[in-house]
Amino acid sequence: MINDNLPVAKKLGAAGVHLGQDDLNMAEARALLGPDAIIGISAHNVEEALLAEQQGADYLGVGAMYPTGSKKDDVSVIGPEALKKLLQAVKIPVVGIGGITLKTYNDIRKQVQ
Repeated sequence: MINDNLPVAKKLGAAGVHLGQDDLNMAEARALLGPDAIIGISAHNVEEALLAEQQGADYLGVGAMYPTGSKKDDVSVIGPEALKKLLQAVKIPVVGIGGITLKTYNDIRKQVQ
């Protein structure tokens, strides 16, 4: 899987690509990588999640769950409550990202079950 770089994913023959909201759109990504590629989309709310699912995303990357030092950009924190709403809204797999530690993982599990 290649993050945010469709040309590199295509050139390397990667299994797929993960795209952010400001990256190439889903239809163009599918056309370039083909029907068997795995394409994930970042989502920060239910509307983005439903649109990505409708357009054919294979999975969603959702977050940030908590503040994180790994991103230089100002990252919006959505928290476990938003994750729970997203899980209920879509049928495709959802991966929570951002600021997840052993403690926060357990907190997330309790809230989404």
